[in-house]
Amino acid sequence: RTPLNDTRFTISNIQFNISISDTTAQNVSLSANFSGTYKLNLSSSYPSDSILIQNITLTDGVYVYSITANDSAGNENTTQNFTFSIDTIAPNISLTSPENTSAVTLGNINEQIIFKFFVGENSTCSLFYDDSKRKNSTSSLNEVIYNTTVPSFGIGEWFVNCTDSIGNTQ
Repeated sequence: RTPLNDTRFTISNIQFNISISDTTAQNVSLSANFSGTYKLNLSSSYPSDSILIQNITLTDGVYVYSITANDSAGNENTTQNFTFSIDTIAPNISLTSPENTSAVTLGNINEQIIFKFFVGENSTCSLFYDDSKRKNSTSSLNEVIYNTTVPSFGIGEWFVNCTDSIGNTQ
C-alpha cells in the first residue's frame, strides 16, 4: 500500500497503489479527508490482486486515509488510518537588514556585521555573503539574526537560502 504512513510529498498529484492478498476479494474502498471531511472517496470492483489509483490532485495539507476490502464470503477488513502530507510551497524569506542597496560603514577590516531576516516557516537557513556561506542554522517562524565577519571594503552582496522540512527551497 502506498503512500506509506507519514510520507511527505512536494507534489500535489498523489498515486495510491493497493494490494490485497484475498483471492476472493470483490471490492476495495478508499476513505480519506481529501475534501476536509473524512468520507468514502472511491470504491471499486476488485478483479485482481492490486489496484492503482492515479492522479488524485490535492492541495497543501495533512491527509488521513484508510483502505477497506471485502470478499465474496462477506468478510471485511479496514486498515488503520495512515497520514501523509503535501507541502509544495518554499519558505517565505524577507530580508530586513541591511536593506538592499544600503551602505554599512565598518571601522576595521573583518568587522562583524549584523544580518536580519524573517522566515515564514520552520527551515534550515544559510546566509551567503559574496557567494560564500557564512552561517547555517535552523530557524522558526520569526526573525533570524546572524552576526558574521565580512571584509570592510568594497561592495558586498548577501542573500539567504532556506529549506523547509520537506525539502522546498527558497
